[in-house]
This record gives sequence, structure tokens and C-alpha cells, in this order.
Amino acid sequence: MNRYLNESGPSAEPWTKNADGIFDRWKADGKEATASVKFSSAKCFQRGCLVTATYSDFGKYQSGSQSLAESDVFQNWPGTKYRSPAEVLKDGTVNVMWVLFRPAEK
Repeated sequence: MNRYLNESGPSAEPWTKNADGIFDRWKADGKEATASVKFSSAKCFQRGCLVTATYSDFGKYQSGSQSLAESDVFQNWPGTKYRSPAEVLKDGTVNVMWVLFRPAEK
């Protein structure tokens, strides 16, 4: 996925400005599921924006991932959304990539 996005080249088009905001607004909701996840800054490309999420453990990944996926702010993204499979690290933290694909042209 990372390669697919990178190959399209960087983008700073207006639609990319909302990508970081999706994750920031979800965290600002203050739900318990938001407490143990850290998001990278969005890296935006012509095909979409990529954010890496690091959860403190697998249980927090499951609850946080579900909470984000079901949130209004995430559901209202006008393009396709994707979450990579979980990568459990040796220290027990869990990394996933969230991708917000470029919205379709109107």
C-alpha cells in the first residue's frame, strides 16, 4: 500500500488538508479508546493520505480500531478508507496503517 501511494507522487491539494483532521477530531472526542493510540502526521500523495497508528497493546488496538472505523468523522470521509492488518511488535505495541483515499472528482 505504501508503495502504491508513493508511486503517485506527493500532494498538497485542498482535499489533503482534511486528512490529519479526521484523526485529530476522533482523538478530541475523548473516548476511552482514544487514550492509548498515537497517530503519525498524515503523508499525502495523489492517490491518498497515509497515517500510521500505534496502539499500546492488542486489546487497545481492537477497541480503538473499531471505535475509529465506526466514528462519524471517519465515516464521513468522502473517499474510500483502508486499514492494514495489525503488526504486533516485540514490545506488545500494535502498528497499523490507515489510508484515506483521494475523494472522487465531482
